[in-house]
Amino acid sequence: MINLIDFTGKNIIVTGASSGIGKSISVSLSKLGANVVLIARREEELKSVKNLLEDGNHMIIPYDLKNLDGIKDMVDDVVSTVGKLDGMFYAAGIGNAHPVKLLSNDILKELFEVNYYPFIELIRCISRKGKYNSGARIVGVSSIAAKCGDAGLTGYSSTKAAMEAAIRSMSRELSSKGIVINSLAPAMTNTIMYTDYVERYGENSNSEKRLLERQYLGIADVQDIVNCGLFLLSDISKYIAGVTFYADGGYTSVQ
Repeated sequence: MINLIDFTGKNIIVTGASSGIGKSISVSLSKLGANVVLIARREEELKSVKNLLEDGNHMIIPYDLKNLDGIKDMVDDVVSTVGKLDGMFYAAGIGNAHPVKLLSNDILKELFEVNYYPFIELIRCISRKGKYNSGARIVGVSSIAAKCGDAGLTGYSSTKAAMEAAIRSMSRELSSKGIVINSLAPAMTNTIMYTDYVERYGENSNSEKRLLERQYLGIADVQDIVNCGLFLLSDISKYIAGVTFYADGGYTSVQ
């Protein structure tokens, strides 16, 4: 059987690679032949993830993406080490819930400093001449929270909505360079965010029951979301551009 998704020899950056979706997609990319550049703040966790990867020209970069001024040099170092880039999967993010009455400017600033600003800066730096191969594909991890509002998620939803809006414009602008950009919007997935949700509302709570009434395929496994990310990063999705791809277990189909 022909493997339709093949990343052999491709160089792909994964942010938020030390845990959750970022960690899992890094492992899957390596199994499909990619050279993976793992970026996250915690060096020891990155080393542990790298040990899970198949053989390849992989690279770990302990880096706090809030440091926007250093991203250009970081991208230059990556390209000089592994070669021109073929893609990026932006899984870095924070999603703390805050009611409006507690949503200070500092909280908003921190959300945007992780979820949005570095995403734009990385694309700006990657899309410079000599830094990418034609056909490069970029995926930003958004959320159904950008489309479906919920109490306490004003700040988080705003960052994801900003990402999606930026992608629509950047996709049009960068298509002339052969760069394709999309966003991937999961619903509730079995990551630390779901663990926090259960701790906040309680297991089998009324809140969780209401969630599962909408997300009727159940809580997503991380690999369910990874598979969608692999599709969007691969050549077989080459005709999909500037859209939000929902992996939501039916959530957005319920009105």
